[in-house]
Amino acid sequence: MDANLTVKIVSGVILCLLGVAALSDWRSRTVPDILPVLIFSIASAAIILLPDLRDEALSRSGALVIMIVAGTLLGGIKILGGGDIKLLAALAPWYGLSVLPYALLLIGVVGGVLASGFIVRHALAGDGWRAGLKSRVPYAVAIFVAEAARLAGSAQF
Repeated sequence: MDANLTVKIVSGVILCLLGVAALSDWRSRTVPDILPVLIFSIASAAIILLPDLRDEALSRSGALVIMIVAGTLLGGIKILGGGDIKLLAALAPWYGLSVLPYALLLIGVVGGVLASGFIVRHALAGDGWRAGLKSRVPYAVAIFVAEAARLAGSAQF
Protein backbone atom coordinates (compact mmCIF):
# COMPACT_ATOMS: atom_id res chain seq x y z
CA MET A 1 0.00 0.00 0.00
CA ASP A 2 1.18 3.50 -0.81
CA ALA A 3 2.61 5.31 2.25
CA ASN A 4 0.66 8.47 1.40
CA LEU A 5 -2.59 6.51 1.36
CA THR A 6 -1.69 4.87 4.66
CA VAL A 7 -1.11 8.30 6.26
CA LYS A 8 -4.50 9.45 4.95
CA ILE A 9 -6.22 6.37 6.35
CA VAL A 10 -4.51 6.72 9.74
CA SER A 11 -5.38 10.44 9.82
CA GLY A 12 -9.00 9.56 9.06
CA VAL A 13 -9.14 6.93 11.80
CA ILE A 14 -7.58 9.34 14.30
CA LEU A 15 -10.10 12.01 13.28
CA CYS A 16 -12.97 9.56 13.84
CA LEU A 17 -11.64 8.70 17.31
CA LEU A 18 -11.35 12.43 18.06
CA GLY A 19 -14.97 12.79 16.95
CA VAL A 20 -16.02 10.15 19.47
CA ALA A 21 -13.99 11.94 22.16
CA ALA A 22 -15.60 15.28 21.23
CA LEU A 23 -19.10 13.81 21.41
CA SER A 24 -18.38 12.22 24.78
CA ASP A 25 -16.84 15.42 26.12
CA TRP A 26 -19.82 17.48 24.90
CA ARG A 27 -22.33 15.15 26.55
CA SER A 28 -20.61 14.27 29.81
CA ARG A 29 -17.51 16.49 30.05
CA THR A 30 -15.35 13.36 30.09
CA VAL A 31 -13.13 11.66 27.53
CA PRO A 32 -12.98 7.85 27.88
CA ASP A 33 -9.41 6.79 28.67
CA ILE A 34 -9.41 4.23 25.87
CA LEU A 35 -9.59 6.91 23.16
CA PRO A 36 -6.18 8.56 23.81
CA VAL A 37 -4.70 5.07 24.18
CA LEU A 38 -6.09 4.04 20.78
CA ILE A 39 -4.96 7.28 19.13
CA PHE A 40 -1.44 6.95 20.55
CA SER A 41 -1.24 3.25 19.62
CA ILE A 42 -2.43 3.77 16.04
CA ALA A 43 -0.16 6.77 15.52
CA SER A 44 2.83 4.94 17.03
CA ALA A 45 2.27 1.86 14.86
CA ALA A 46 2.11 4.03 11.73
CA ILE A 47 5.26 5.91 12.75
CA ILE A 48 7.13 2.65 13.34
CA LEU A 49 5.91 0.96 10.14
CA LEU A 50 6.27 3.84 7.67
CA PRO A 51 9.90 4.68 6.82
CA ASP A 52 9.21 8.36 6.08
CA LEU A 53 7.59 8.83 9.47
CA ARG A 54 10.13 6.63 11.26
CA ASP A 55 12.94 8.90 10.00
CA GLU A 56 11.37 11.72 12.05
CA ALA A 57 11.32 9.69 15.29
CA LEU A 58 13.35 12.26 17.24
CA SER A 59 10.99 15.08 16.21
CA ARG A 60 7.96 12.99 17.10
CA SER A 61 9.42 11.98 20.46
CA GLY A 62 10.27 15.61 21.18
CA ALA A 63 6.69 16.64 20.44
CA LEU A 64 5.47 14.03 22.92
CA VAL A 65 7.83 15.27 25.65
CA ILE A 66 6.79 18.88 25.05
CA MET A 67 3.08 17.99 25.27
CA ILE A 68 3.56 15.96 28.45
CA VAL A 69 5.37 18.87 30.14
CA ALA A 70 2.93 21.49 28.81
CA GLY A 71 -0.05 19.30 29.69
CA THR A 72 1.20 18.81 33.22
CA LEU A 73 1.61 22.56 33.65
CA LEU A 74 -1.77 23.43 32.07
CA GLY A 75 -3.52 20.74 34.09
CA GLY A 76 -1.85 21.93 37.28
CA ILE A 77 -3.31 25.41 36.88
CA LYS A 78 -6.69 24.03 35.78
CA ILE A 79 -6.61 25.36 32.22
CA LEU A 80 -7.12 21.92 30.66
CA GLY A 81 -8.72 18.78 32.03
CA GLY A 82 -7.11 15.37 32.18
CA GLY A 83 -8.88 13.97 29.12
CA ASP A 84 -7.86 16.94 26.99
CA ILE A 85 -4.26 16.63 28.11
CA LYS A 86 -4.23 12.92 27.28
CA LEU A 87 -5.70 13.59 23.83
CA LEU A 88 -3.08 16.24 23.08
CA ALA A 89 -0.26 14.00 24.31
CA ALA A 90 -1.58 11.12 22.19
CA LEU A 91 -1.67 13.37 19.11
CA ALA A 92 1.75 14.97 19.65
CA PRO A 93 3.85 12.16 18.08
CA TRP A 94 1.54 12.13 15.07
CA TYR A 95 2.11 15.86 14.62
CA GLY A 96 5.85 15.95 15.25
CA LEU A 97 7.69 19.18 16.05
CA SER A 98 7.04 20.71 12.64
CA VAL A 99 3.23 20.53 12.88
CA LEU A 100 2.76 20.78 16.67
CA PRO A 101 2.93 24.61 16.97
CA TYR A 102 0.47 25.14 14.11
CA ALA A 103 -1.91 22.48 15.47
CA LEU A 104 -1.79 23.95 18.99
CA LEU A 105 -2.43 27.45 17.65
CA LEU A 106 -5.42 26.20 15.70
CA ILE A 107 -6.73 24.29 18.72
CA GLY A 108 -6.31 27.41 20.85
CA VAL A 109 -8.23 29.59 18.39
CA VAL A 110 -11.08 27.09 18.07
CA GLY A 111 -11.09 26.61 21.85
CA GLY A 112 -11.27 30.37 22.36
CA VAL A 113 -14.27 30.61 20.04
CA LEU A 114 -15.91 27.71 21.87
CA ALA A 115 -15.24 29.26 25.29
CA SER A 116 -16.58 32.62 24.05
CA GLY A 117 -19.74 30.85 22.98
CA PHE A 118 -20.17 29.47 26.49
CA ILE A 119 -19.73 32.95 27.97
CA VAL A 120 -22.31 34.43 25.59
CA ARG A 121 -24.73 31.57 26.22
CA HIS A 122 -24.59 32.14 29.98
CA ALA A 123 -24.94 35.89 29.54
CA LEU A 124 -28.00 35.47 27.32
CA ALA A 125 -29.53 32.95 29.73
CA GLY A 126 -29.42 35.57 32.46
CA ASP A 127 -26.69 33.84 34.46
CA GLY A 128 -24.22 36.63 33.72
CA TRP A 129 -21.07 36.32 31.68
CA ARG A 130 -19.02 35.36 34.75
CA ALA A 131 -20.97 32.11 34.99
CA GLY A 132 -19.63 31.33 31.52
CA LEU A 133 -16.09 31.73 32.82
CA LYS A 134 -16.75 29.06 35.43
CA SER A 135 -18.35 26.55 33.04
CA ARG A 136 -16.40 23.51 31.94
CA VAL A 137 -15.67 23.83 28.23
CA PRO A 138 -15.59 20.51 26.34
CA TYR A 139 -12.15 21.11 24.86
CA ALA A 140 -12.12 17.78 23.01
CA VAL A 141 -14.62 19.48 20.68
CA ALA A 142 -12.04 22.18 19.92
CA ILE A 143 -9.34 19.55 19.37
CA PHE A 144 -11.59 17.64 16.95
CA VAL A 145 -12.71 20.72 14.98
CA ALA A 146 -9.14 22.05 14.77
CA GLU A 147 -7.80 18.71 13.57
CA ALA A 148 -10.56 18.42 10.96
CA ALA A 149 -9.74 21.95 9.74
CA ARG A 150 -6.01 21.20 9.73
CA LEU A 151 -6.51 18.05 7.69
CA ALA A 152 -8.90 19.77 5.30
CA GLY A 153 -6.32 22.49 4.69
CA SER A 154 -3.32 20.22 4.30
CA ALA A 155 -1.92 18.46 1.29
CA GLN A 156 -1.96 15.34 3.43
CA PHE A 157 -5.70 14.87 2.97
